[in-house]
Amino acid sequence: MAKRVSSRRIKIHRSYDIGEAAEVCNVTPGTIHGWFKLGLPVLNSQRPFIILGFILKNFVDGLSKKSKSPLELDEFNCFRCKAHRKPFGMLADYVPLSDQTGRLVALCSVCESACNRFVKAADLDKFSKVLEVVIRPPKKD
Repeated sequence: MAKRVSSRRIKIHRSYDIGEAAEVCNVTPGTIHGWFKLGLPVLNSQRPFIILGFILKNFVDGLSKKSKSPLELDEFNCFRCKAHRKPFGMLADYVPLSDQTGRLVALCSVCESACNRFVKAADLDKFSKVLEVVIRPPKKD
């Protein structure tokens, strides 16, 4: 399971090599190398590679903001695509879990895998304005 990376331990007036950056962010050095591919700037004119503290802090803060982007009413989080996607045909099934909450189930419009979204029963009419929602009975064990 992916862990959330905190930037609280990163000092902005310090420079880090890959091992130090991994230690301060509580990740592996391989993760830091992966961040290079995602756009983390590095001073690589000599060895060891140097990462400036303020750049590392801004990059890590940007990662957490990116992962917390809210869904629109007509979007589901597709775990196969790892992105926000609209449901196939704008169709969704609502399966109640309790009197107050339930789960919207739909197919991803890109990969056609099952997508879930937990919603409040009181908000179901908001979703019905955007999606065609069919209410299903809860599964019995």
